[in-house]
Order: sequence, then C-alpha cells, then structure tokens
Amino acid sequence: MGRPSERKGYVYCLHFDRKLKHAQHYVGCTTDLRARLITHAQGRGAKIVKEAAAQGIEFVLAAVGECSVAAMRRLERQVKNWHGSGCFCSHCTPTPRAMPGTRSLPMSACRFPLDSATLRDLCPVPAPPTFRVTSDADSFKVLSAMKTLMQANKDCLGFIPVGGDGGLTLSILAGRVIVAESDGLIVGFLAWTENPDSVQIQQCVTADAWRRCGIGRGMVAELESLRPGKPLRCKVRDDLAANEFWRGIGFQLYEHTTHETSAAQLNSYRKEVF
Repeated sequence: MGRPSERKGYVYCLHFDRKLKHAQHYVGCTTDLRARLITHAQGRGAKIVKEAAAQGIEFVLAAVGECSVAAMRRLERQVKNWHGSGCFCSHCTPTPRAMPGTRSLPMSACRFPLDSATLRDLCPVPAPPTFRVTSDADSFKVLSAMKTLMQANKDCLGFIPVGGDGGLTLSILAGRVIVAESDGLIVGFLAWTENPDSVQIQQCVTADAWRRCGIGRGMVAELESLRPGKPLRCKVRDDLAANEFWRGIGFQLYEHTTHETSAAQLNSYRKEVF
C-alpha cells in the first residue's frame, strides 16, 4: 500500500435522480471508494444521503477526483464550499470541471457499479454497531484492530500517542478503550486516560466505510455513561477535520496551545457530563 503520504484519497460527487429539497448532489471523500459508496447505497453514512435513501431517491457516482490522503478532507470541504456541485457532475454538464486540487478520474476507472440500486446488492447490510469496554480476554484482537485503524487514519489523526504496542496494550487491559463492533469486526475505537478531575480522550477513530454512521458519537456516549459527572476533554490539531466532529457533538473550545515538539496549533475542547 505504501507509506501513508503515498496512499490515495478520493473526493467524489453523487448525483441524485431527483432533488432532495433543494439538493441534487452530495460531495464526500474516502480512501475506499467502493466500500464508501456501498455504505451510502445501504442508507447509512452521510445524513443527506441517508435521508435520500429513506425517500427512495437513488444516486449515481458522477465525479471522482484523486488526491493524497492528507489533503482529501480539506479538498472535500473546499469543493463543498463551492456551492455549485453541478459544475463537477458528469450528469449535469457535458464538460464537467475537475474538482479543485484533485486529478479527475474517468468513470471507466471504477471497477464496480456506479448506481445505488446495484451497489446496494453487492454486500449484505451489516449489523448495527454495539459498544463495549475492552478486557484482557480479547486484548490481541483489539490491539491488532487499533493498530490497523490508527495506521489507516494517521494523516487525519495528526499524531499517534507514544508508548508503542506496550502503551496500547496497557490501555486495553486497564479498560480504557471502548470499541465499536459490527458482525464481529471492530470498526472503531476510543481510548482515554483519567485523572481525579476529568477524562482525557486520546484517540477516537472510525473505519473509513463507517464514517458518519454514528460510531464516534456512540463511543463518546458510552464513555459519558461510564464516567458520569466528569467533564470530557480532548485536544485536536487546528487544521484537522475532527474539529467539526467535536463541536458537532457538544464539545466547547476553551483553549489554544502549541504542541511541544511539532509546534502545531492545538485546540482544546471540553464537555460537561451530568
């Protein structure tokens, strides 16, 4: 697969066969285009595509731009802010524009169906995720899944906690990791540390195909139920898309700091738990 900086990301545009309110397009990003499109086709994932599926609105993949993994979420936001996704759509214009910052790919480069009706039948709908705290009984399985998810999301995490496998294993054995599972597969994890005054979230990671399916929100809710009355805290690099996630689930920004080694700007968030 190559080093993380060499891995490919994709910004894509979906065309709805009829408008959902005023919207006829959805723009997203992914590292696994086929898996992500199946997620959308099954009525999971992004809210607008989920709502479209509930109303029987079908979609077709109408544009794909290739970019680096590190840049894909920034470019996705840039395209969304364009407020005119139709200019990139091969169904809306005979000469679609390339999405800014990406290399346009022809639809023939996709070796899978492009329409939601066919995509929906490629894989069975996975079971709804469940959330639980880890234990020593499954430490090897959880450690392996955590490492895989961390590596796949390295460009989006900003930095990986120190301590290597030993530190991760200690967190698992200490019951400071929550995992999300579907059909026996770990599709997300949340790791935290604790002091007398608060709980510090160190990592919250979701598999690409499960983004915007409520995994992150569900793991945070599980942590809230485990530590009632203790405020939750986290730090996020200023240039990462994760800032939107934390603000979206009720965390409040209270401090800006600078990372001691990388000099990256960090945003500190806090949420009260009652």
